[in-house]
Amino acid sequence: MKTRITELFEVEYPIVLSAMMYVSVPKLVAAVSNAGGFGLLASATVSNSEEEVRKAIREVREMTDKPFGVNIPMLLPERFKVAKVCQEEGIKVVNTSIGNPAELMGWAKEARMKVIHTCGSLGHAMKLAKHGIDGVIVAGSEGGGHTGFVGTMVLIPDVADKVKVPIIAAGGIADARSLAAALCLGADGVAMGTRFAMTQESPVPENIKQRMVKATADDTFASDMATGFNARALVNDYVKRLMTYRKGASSWEKLLSAIRLSRKLKMRAGDMAPLGRKALTRNAESTEFNMNMVPGFERIRRAYQDADADEGFLLCGQVAGRCDSIPTVKEVMLSVVSNVQAVVDGASVKIRP
Repeated sequence: MKTRITELFEVEYPIVLSAMMYVSVPKLVAAVSNAGGFGLLASATVSNSEEEVRKAIREVREMTDKPFGVNIPMLLPERFKVAKVCQEEGIKVVNTSIGNPAELMGWAKEARMKVIHTCGSLGHAMKLAKHGIDGVIVAGSEGGGHTGFVGTMVLIPDVADKVKVPIIAAGGIADARSLAAALCLGADGVAMGTRFAMTQESPVPENIKQRMVKATADDTFASDMATGFNARALVNDYVKRLMTYRKGASSWEKLLSAIRLSRKLKMRAGDMAPLGRKALTRNAESTEFNMNMVPGFERIRRAYQDADADEGFLLCGQVAGRCDSIPTVKEVMLSVVSNVQAVVDGASVKIRP
């Protein structure tokens, strides 16, 4: 199966692992790449230390000799240091997200690295294309985690009509039918998050996986109240409070969450002080990292590291309602690619002259 994405990433199948916080870790990244797809390592939750990122990249390399990339959220204070580590470790593709990648793109081009940005709107995708991005992951609103407001069915063809760089469709992708549909809509490949999170190689705690298995498409809710960005998650006690009271974390939770997260990410006190000052003056919608975002990210950590199904923020797409098992990554990949032709053939029978 060849598309512009398989050529760009030098992989067998145009299927990408979405860069999910606390989920897209070395084991899952390697599993997706070994199965013929393209794994993306989520550097944001590895550590604030460049050496920890370097260690994670090398862990992936110990498990696969296939291509993979690294996600770098542009709100990270250490984004340039992480990018430098990627260059030193021979990473050929970086996936930027949550913010403007323009400040990194010139440097990446000089370093002969390809930049793929994740966005959720036509306007953002068009702006990126003008600035020389190598490709875009376009996420429809049904996707889990941070997402836009337009559904995949509308967003992908709209972007495909106006953007000439390779397009990777995300949001609601889980099987051969959704891959075929994305290609028909104008995408060159797909990114899957929730489907890969619900695999045996995924680090998602078993109780959270089982909650995803039992979920329906109606069991998720999207809001910007948790992290300052629109994000979709499974409805639980924490999300119900957000839905009911329509407000985010208290100042006390912000402070405690910042302290806990800073310890997990090994942030220095000197790094935290300016973030604390910004929290008092900046709007939570700012794409620059500040403490207004921290409680939500701490809630994500509680879900995926502490297995807290009630008080964690369980990032999850609506497509969980169509995933009722926990297969291996290889089984997912084979099921998707081996059935695409049958899906296309079945559709052609319905198109009668």
